[in-house]
Amino acid sequence: MAIGLVLVSVIGITVAVAIRSQSGSTDASRCPAVGKDALFTGTTYDNGANVRSGARLDRPLLTTVPPGCTIGFAGFCVGEKVLDPTAGIADTRWFALPHDGGFVASAIIHGNPPAGITAATCPDGYPIPTEISLELSGDPASPLTAVLQAHGPNAQIVGFAAYYAEDPASPSLRRWHQIGITSEASQAFSVSWRPDGLRLPPQAGDRVPVAAVACLGGGGPTEAVDFGTLRAAAPGISAELTASSGPPSAQDREDARRAACQYPH
Repeated sequence: MAIGLVLVSVIGITVAVAIRSQSGSTDASRCPAVGKDALFTGTTYDNGANVRSGARLDRPLLTTVPPGCTIGFAGFCVGEKVLDPTAGIADTRWFALPHDGGFVASAIIHGNPPAGITAATCPDGYPIPTEISLELSGDPASPLTAVLQAHGPNAQIVGFAAYYAEDPASPSLRRWHQIGITSEASQAFSVSWRPDGLRLPPQAGDRVPVAAVACLGGGGPTEAVDFGTLRAAAPGISAELTASSGPPSAQDREDARRAACQYPH
């Protein structure tokens, strides 16, 4: 195995990319070396990964890493949202290569930063959402449908979760479940939910805790979360969202955040 150094110059920026080559390998199999200073790694998808000078798709292209390569990253920041073709949802995280080597959209990388690594700033980066508000809207065409809406500054992706029991044999075993995650918002992020479609649907007038969370992408919840209590609709009873009776426990908050922003099943 030999290691060579390729200098790529783009718009006055020169980037050194270490390339590992193996006997009989093709150009498509060459991958950048993973340095000892990498905080985490990820693998490029089938189309490879473009390395850019900032956290936006219109930033200058520095180089392209072939598909199937393991890349070492020094951290991540928040930037323009990009569709993850594998998960089918958007992702706002951009992974930073060591030594100012550029940025790669998380959406085209298999792998996430460890939980202990927080977002840093980067060229053309976006602020991290710090607050979100949860509201309820009705659907005149479907009176039993609850339309949960959320909005907040700098939010690009919002996940929604509800706290309920899913097994009729264990009605007291409740936990947080994702009920939707979206990056589409004309005026607000929204998801439609039919509680009466659950395996163990709530009874008329029952109240179900719900939450909205600003997400950075799949598996990437932020601290921006809002809780409410949903009165499930029933014939003659309209859906209603009220404020939670008190602040959630630290465990409830963590569980709701993780559920709302998880990759959809």
